[in-house]
Amino acid sequence: EARGLDEARRLHSQPFIDFLSANLGSTYARNGQAKRGIPLLESAMGSLKSDYLVCIRADQLGEAYRQVGRLPDAAAQFDRAVAACDRDHALASLAGALDDRSQLELQRAALDTAWADVRRALDLVEQSRAHLVAADAYKTGYISASQTRDTYDLAVTVLMRRKQYQQAMEVAEQGRARALLDLLASGETTGHVAGLDAAQGGLASPRHAAALDYAGMLAQAARLHSTILAYWLTGSRLFIWVARP
Repeated sequence: EARGLDEARRLHSQPFIDFLSANLGSTYARNGQAKRGIPLLESAMGSLKSDYLVCIRADQLGEAYRQVGRLPDAAAQFDRAVAACDRDHALASLAGALDDRSQLELQRAALDTAWADVRRALDLVEQSRAHLVAADAYKTGYISASQTRDTYDLAVTVLMRRKQYQQAMEVAEQGRARALLDLLASGETTGHVAGLDAAQGGLASPRHAAALDYAGMLAQAARLHSTILAYWLTGSRLFIWVARP
């Protein structure tokens, strides 16, 4: 990217200069060099014409600001990113911007607004999963996708900080068990495991199942005369819940 940027500057190609400057700045920020990335992202922001590009680049700049402790600047860019993503109906990018703004709010101990943002991001993730992921192979991998997993990690963390332990356990169950539940629901509907879908390269799955809520977990524990242990591992924390009948 640095070589491409040098070539774009030699050719005086401003659109490519802006594009490659922003890409290089984002690369620096993702690799722990936010101070090097910020000027490049800032220089590209002034020439952005579309809401989609503002949605992406303002989120990247906000995250770079957050890494260097410029929290008010980060908040302003995240607000700008969320608004632009909303206007453009860029749902996947909107979920990412909401995650990033929620992470900042969590850092500032603004737990109510952090939960409002990550709850909306979680709704977008679930909406995408329900309507776009039609094959079991894709469902199984969907929860492990980086942005999806980050959203669940953040939702569980915010709820635990808010001392909403039962709801945190429900969100963890929703994320952890959803792919398996969908597969089982599909088997119940068809009476057998569906054949390979040649068009998608996966197992067709016509059903979506709801994860157990806390009351359902306690009912299962009582029925089985057992104690349920549930786990959720983020990048930096391990959460464990104990549900007794």
